[in-house]
Amino acid sequence: SVGYLFGLVDRPQLVVQSAEATDRILSLRSLDQPLTPRLRAAVENVKKLDSTRASILGRTIRPDLIVSEFTAVITPIIDGLGLQTAADLTTSTGRQVFALDQALRSDDLISQASSQLTSAVATQNAGLINLFSSTLLQLQFIIGGAQSYFTPDQYKLYV
Repeated sequence: SVGYLFGLVDRPQLVVQSAEATDRILSLRSLDQPLTPRLRAAVENVKKLDSTRASILGRTIRPDLIVSEFTAVITPIIDGLGLQTAADLTTSTGRQVFALDQALRSDDLISQASSQLTSAVATQNAGLINLFSSTLLQLQFIIGGAQSYFTPDQYKLYV
């Protein structure tokens, strides 16, 4: 979305990616197992991105707002999965569940940081560099804290 704002991604590509992402998230509602109320509410919040996406297509939104509005939808979905609270860290499986949670959070932070850095370079806005730096610190904290739960191959993806 930030790439489109700065002419790095074309409109058809963005529209297709947005539709695919929305379809994947909304397909969670049709799983065999019912969603928890928390996850169901988080999935429904994806609709909040409709106006954000319209503003992106119209190029009428600031890049920092794109990141914050997507984050406000993505984080509750990750939280709604409940992986951190369900993970029994005394078992190998539980440690892998926890590592999955941390990987999801890390991947989201990487997306945020990439968007912030792209925006900072494109706009020469020092405030966006500060956001980027803050996001990198969060990312380092998560990766460092989860290192013992990642397999060696998983950890290599983040260093």
